[in-house]
Amino acid sequence: EEDEVINLSDTEGTPHDVVRVPGHRFISLLQRSRQNLDLHFLVFTREGAGKIKIWPFNAKKRLPPEVQKKIAKARQADLGT
Repeated sequence: EEDEVINLSDTEGTPHDVVRVPGHRFISLLQRSRQNLDLHFLVFTREGAGKIKIWPFNAKKRLPPEVQKKIAKARQADLGT
């Protein structure tokens, strides 16, 4: 359900309070408004009832190095390497 805050664990077992949003367009709007509104957030994705994982959502180069490392680890795990 949208607008409901729930606590989910990521692929490393770290819990996060997350909110389901209407879709890509809404996230794009938040990304564009980030600096003006002093917003700080991560975008996660999830398949089915699985664990959430960080999704760079058009911001690969702007992510902090520690987040880039998590993304790289998740990709390696997805590829089975």
